[in-house]
Amino acid sequence: MKLYVHPFSSSSRRVTLTAELLGVKVEPTSIDLDPDLALIARHEQMFHQTIAVLDKHLADRTWIVGSVLSLADLSLASTLMYRVPTKLPIDAYPNLLGLLACVEALAAWKSTEPARNG
Repeated sequence: MKLYVHPFSSSSRRVTLTAELLGVKVEPTSIDLDPDLALIARHEQMFHQTIAVLDKHLADRTWIVGSVLSLADLSLASTLMYRVPTKLPIDAYPNLLGLLACVEALAAWKSTEPARNG
């Protein structure tokens, strides 16, 4: 997959860093942007710290808030639904993966999930 970003847009640097973190090839439309490896490393660390807190929170519960499915669960699942093709590093967080499995098992989720090619 290739991602094309406009080098002068205000969000191009953020898009570039996020894409590179996820292993997506980034091709600026007119200039090269050198990745800030220190910034990428810092964001990877922040990502893992945040996900670890969520994983610990889910250790003794099925859902993020309360005892039933909520918008919080659906919001998280919709954000992470492309974790496999983007190679998002969440395999070390079993409670998070359990939550995602619960959401993905819902008939409503299955009926609206987009088809995946390949």
